[in-house]
Amino acid sequence: MQIRDLDRRQRIYGGAGVLLICAGIFHTFLLIKLTPVYTSTECGDQTGELKELSVGINTIHLALEISVRCTNPNPYKIDILSSTPGRVFVGDKMEVQVGHLVVIPGSYLSEQGTGTVRVQMNADIAGQTANALLPHFLEDSAVPLLMELQFNVGISVNFGLMGSWGTTAPFKKSCGMHMMGLLVNQFVDADDKSSKGRLGPLVCRESFEGIEIPAVGEADETPKDGRMGFSAAQVAPSEVEAGELLKNFSLGSIICLSFLSGFVLLYSAITGEPIPVPPMPPMPPMPSLDSMRAICPGPKEGVGKCWHPGDPISVTSPLIEDTEIYMPARTTTIVEAVSASLPTRGESKDGVNLLPI
Repeated sequence: MQIRDLDRRQRIYGGAGVLLICAGIFHTFLLIKLTPVYTSTECGDQTGELKELSVGINTIHLALEISVRCTNPNPYKIDILSSTPGRVFVGDKMEVQVGHLVVIPGSYLSEQGTGTVRVQMNADIAGQTANALLPHFLEDSAVPLLMELQFNVGISVNFGLMGSWGTTAPFKKSCGMHMMGLLVNQFVDADDKSSKGRLGPLVCRESFEGIEIPAVGEADETPKDGRMGFSAAQVAPSEVEAGELLKNFSLGSIICLSFLSGFVLLYSAITGEPIPVPPMPPMPPMPSLDSMRAICPGPKEGVGKCWHPGDPISVTSPLIEDTEIYMPARTTTIVEAVSASLPTRGESKDGVNLLPI
């Protein structure tokens, strides 16, 4: 029976030890994979597409869609979240606002892959603004469009059993492009995305100051200084540092506990010895009356008297002369001992009536 129980215990310990060691190996690879916790994401190759441009009596309807292609080197998905819509202006002096850019829901960057951020604008221009812009939309060879491209980036990383880390960071870029008038080269298809299309290349910078917008028909490739890099410094550096510390602590704790527990269980399974458990420290003994008496052995010459259980107590009172009172073993307080030694009600001493305490 004991041999059977020993074999069963060895099998259980061996299986649990192997599982814990596998968990330690898995979290070790996860730690390596998530170091650093965030790597800069780069976006570029932004393009604009004219969805609709219709002109009516005192009205102009303009629909644009902007696409920005991004590369995500991180081993987790990055979500593109909506934020405050960016403004869209007609003209190079940002005098006439015609609409807002809104992120299309569902945009994300796949892990260690690429993705496309899409934003759209639908503007209905009417009244005096439409009358002022109508000649430009019809006859100008290049109508400047300035827009604020802004969205939020959502990051969420799971560290296994010890929790997760997430943060959200806003991004804002100032972009510009040219649009060809309706009456210029009117035989060009509005859906044509080539260099002969109605929209020129889209260029984004940190601000509108000094931005140079390429003309319609120039190369669609994004200049090197026009690419948008989302570095760790932009994604709230303090939160990135906190995520790095949380990752190291949580995964490091799991790795140490998994390997240590796994090897202990395997050692017990192989040798057949029980798991060594340190004994509990003994409780300190409670002090007794004898020990207290040993600490205070008795009066010595030149030293004050030391009281022991059962020794007489001298009480001084204006009503009672010095009286030696013995404290019985069952007496719990000095008051009880004094009460037991005093006369009862009605008794007197030297003509003075006394009452018990």
